[in-house]
Amino acid sequence: MVLTGEQMLVYQIDAQNRICALSENWLDFTNLNGADERCTPAQLIGRPLLSCFDAETACLYQLVIDAVRASGESIVLSIRCDSSSMRRLIRLEVHRLADGRVEFNSRLLWSEHRECMQLLRADNDLSDHHLPICSFCKKIRLDEKWLEVEQVTNQLRLFEAERMPVLISACCPDCSRMVHAAVDRIDVNRP
Repeated sequence: MVLTGEQMLVYQIDAQNRICALSENWLDFTNLNGADERCTPAQLIGRPLLSCFDAETACLYQLVIDAVRASGESIVLSIRCDSSSMRRLIRLEVHRLADGRVEFNSRLLWSEHRECMQLLRADNDLSDHHLPICSFCKKIRLDEKWLEVEQVTNQLRLFEAERMPVLISACCPDCSRMVHAAVDRIDVNRP
């Protein structure tokens, strides 16, 4: 299943920030992207959403969730949702529902195929080396710079490696500023 601009991936959290609903196309999309068994509806429903992220990304998501709940206004973010062979830009709209629930709608803005990036494959043999990857833009930090996966692959000569570094979820400074700016644009004092 290829996500098109007309299709959305949707998930909801309850008032305690636990995942309580996933769109019917969720499993098809995660399977297409090589996700493991931790991404199945059975594993996700009831799980705290913020447990899916590193501490910094979780704080940013909590900031968005709190602002949406307090104001009733939606927040829209542009984020990357890449796979090993596809680049994607997603429009993530976060809005309040009844009973403290919050819904996340992801709509594809653009996508392009790319040569398979082994570093992003879920079935890699892993080394002891760790690389932070931004949860929002999918850039990877290398020597204090945030770079596209292709640049990191070339600089580290990963196309020759037998084992890939472990990717650790993080948030780059540009994306942190983007999230804060989106939250700052809404009136959290609005009922």
